[in-house]
Amino acid sequence: MRSCVCHFFCVPLHHLLLAMKPIDWKKAWTNIRKYVLNKYVITFIAFGLIFLLAGEQSVISSIRRQRKMRAVRKELRETQEAIETARRELDNLRNTDSLERFAREKYYMHAEGEDVFYVSEDNN
Repeated sequence: MRSCVCHFFCVPLHHLLLAMKPIDWKKAWTNIRKYVLNKYVITFIAFGLIFLLAGEQSVISSIRRQRKMRAVRKELRETQEAIETARRELDNLRNTDSLERFAREKYYMHAEGEDVFYVSEDNN
């Protein structure tokens, strides 16, 4: 047997098992039933289940609302970013040179008497 500082935890397991009394399951169930089937415990469990599962303020409904709220906030952020991008483009288009560049790039417009060649880069 090893020597240990804490002798309480180092007692061999078979000594502990020999010291234990066999469990009388009928008596144990009687004691458990006395506490579990108490009217207050049953009432507490019933209200707990109602709170968890039923109504608008239930935990399940709350979790659904939180998920929906996260999705709406994400959509709001994306929309705000799109609005900010559109505002920057609008500010850029107030300049005549930028307006011409935008028309050439987006709508393939060109000035009279001007030949425009578009070169695309294919990776093939």
